[in-house]
Amino acid sequence: MSPAIFKILDNKIGRYLGSTLFIILYENNRRRLLIISKYIVSYFFKIILSPFNLKFQRKINQDFLSFWISLVRNPDSIMKSRDRTLRVCITYKCNLTCKSCYAKGLINEIPEDMNLNDFKRLVLWAKKNNFFTIRMLGGEPTIHPQFVEMLETCYQNLMFVSFSTNNLFLPHILAKLERFWMHIITVNYTVYTVENFKDDKRKTSLFKKNLEELNKRRIPFAFSYILGKQDGNVQELLKDIENYRPNYIAITLEIPASSGQIHITEIINRSNSIYAKISLIQETAIKLNIPFFVYRPLLLCMFAKEQWEKLRNIIPFTVFSRCPIGYRDNYIRALTVNPDLTIFPCPSLFIRGPKIFSFKDRDTLNRFYKDRLKPILSKPSMEQCKNCNAYRKYIYSLEQDLISNSGFDDNICQGGCLSFKQEMQMPCCSG
Repeated sequence: MSPAIFKILDNKIGRYLGSTLFIILYENNRRRLLIISKYIVSYFFKIILSPFNLKFQRKINQDFLSFWISLVRNPDSIMKSRDRTLRVCITYKCNLTCKSCYAKGLINEIPEDMNLNDFKRLVLWAKKNNFFTIRMLGGEPTIHPQFVEMLETCYQNLMFVSFSTNNLFLPHILAKLERFWMHIITVNYTVYTVENFKDDKRKTSLFKKNLEELNKRRIPFAFSYILGKQDGNVQELLKDIENYRPNYIAITLEIPASSGQIHITEIINRSNSIYAKISLIQETAIKLNIPFFVYRPLLLCMFAKEQWEKLRNIIPFTVFSRCPIGYRDNYIRALTVNPDLTIFPCPSLFIRGPKIFSFKDRDTLNRFYKDRLKPILSKPSMEQCKNCNAYRKYIYSLEQDLISNSGFDDNICQGGCLSFKQEMQMPCCSG
């Protein structure tokens, strides 16, 4: 697929059309018929009947939201999107010191920024290897002194852009955000509720002003929110979800980072509080017809069966209990390039590989990380995992799911995000 066609399929309506085409081409006959039938019936009720009954209209809106999320959040759609995106940490410097930062400590290992010439080479390498989107990460990518030039490099090479940000970027950066090339801007909303923004009027004003400008210019953005030991006032998030209507809401749990700042048992001990907050955010998202999901895997033992059913049955594919790494024998779906051009298999997995230009293509990259990651994937995150049938099923899937969708079913569990494994918290670790 050419980048131009990809972009056509990547705007709001085109994304739906592209996903529908994907279903028609790749789903089995029974599921294809079921999805198309549900769409026709839902659309009929939405247009013809729902105006006469507000309660019925809400139900139809929820069904419609469920339908579209089924298209774009089913595992195969997620994998195809990840396969097109190269993650690039252009700096590990930041203008904040957030307690929940996944990259905390990496500035000590990789202190220098990526230079512009290396970034240009990287964009050309990405195009050659069929990546369509560069996702810029950090640190805080927008404080890189050549961030604007990096944006322009992507535009000139017909490469789409996404980036994660604390939303404190300055007006000259906002002016360079071209809507056509902007896939998504992920705004870390946690910093607004946790990092003492209320004590700094300048930061508060800039954060809200940038949200208003993104909305005004119709530049796609999402809210990212971290549920941690100090995750702030969720009500602030809910209010701004309604005010600014992000394209979607992505929730995750706090992870150890390279500093080992949290242990998996702490997550288990706070599971009731975590579930309550996830449910509250999900209810708001459904009411406003905004897609919502948890973007790192949770442990099945965190919640009771009825809690899992509520999270998963209201809107499908909201929560997974495994991540894409290793699914269908692919170990580079979250491949991340560091500022010094070395690589990690994921932004939060610190198994450092050689410089990316030493690999001629995706296959050699995948073989490199498969040899190093598969043994680690097979180690339990906790002692309890050893006796868990869902975890055993996950281990079996690493060998068997090359041609099966069973690797992402509801009864499989990898033991939470891989960053909780001790081996992943050593940024010096090389292959």
